Amino acid sequence: MWFLDLRSGALIPWSHDPGLNEDSGFEDPEGKPEIFLQIESRPSREGYALMNDFAEDLPEGEARRALIRALGLPKPFRSFKDTLFDFPDEREAWFKFRTARLNEAAIEFLEENSVPWTKKDRGGGETA
Repeated sequence: MWFLDLRSGALIPWSHDPGLNEDSGFEDPEGKPEIFLQIESRPSREGYALMNDFAEDLPEGEARRALIRALGLPKPFRSFKDTLFDFPDEREAWFKFRTARLNEAAIEFLEENSVPWTKKDRGGGETA
């Protein structure tokens, strides 16, 4: 599980197994909601829907058909990722699509939890 340190903005990985947290260098975030906001795991159906949205948005062609077919296989997440290797342009587009959607979800999460945020440019500086 993950927590957001509301003081610093740091993301903190945390395990229910105390042995895994001993060398983390972080204080125990559990039971301190005024300091640490727990980030719930996203259900796998959301990840599947994201891949499906991407595939459905592609223009008609071999890549679109192959990715939609991959999502119907027994291990759709692995099949989708493996299929992307056959289509380098679509693979690059997938990473951009996924990043944009995850950024939107992160902003929504922050706003729903009244956490102030600023957008950073790639160099680490704030943007207006």
